[in-house]
Amino acid sequence: MVRATSLQKTIAHDEGVWATAWLPGSSQLLTGSVDETVKLWQLLDDKLECSHTFTGMALGVIAIDVDPTGTYAVASSLDSTVRVFGVEDKAVKHIIERQPTESWGTVFGEVSAASTQIAVAGGSKGQAYVYRGAAGTDEPELEMTLDLPQVRSCWS
Repeated sequence: MVRATSLQKTIAHDEGVWATAWLPGSSQLLTGSVDETVKLWQLLDDKLECSHTFTGMALGVIAIDVDPTGTYAVASSLDSTVRVFGVEDKAVKHIIERQPTESWGTVFGEVSAASTQIAVAGGSKGQAYVYRGAAGTDEPELEMTLDLPQVRSCWS
């Protein structure tokens, strides 16, 4: 069994935190909130210090992921947009706009010097969307749509 110890309790956001992600191999943490922000935190001497606040999301941030190199982060919000931003330069790199309720989750896939793959989980349509952004291009392109089986609960 692993024993967990609380390092610090802090008011991270003005409203509830719905998503978190550690940057690989570092002591940096991203948090996403109903307050429509993503915050970058640095763990120093067992204390969390906010080093940057990303704005521009609407209706709450529901998913965050970081690429394996820790260079880029992706955040999905209830306004059905997915934002890719640079962790170091703090700049928004891409905005992917989905139809309403079709961006409930997001995760990085394959990452290489030539391109980056991002999967976005859809909501009510039972689909997942895979985007690929090539180095030097302005916008990621939809690479494929995956139709996922609708799962019925045992209560229906």
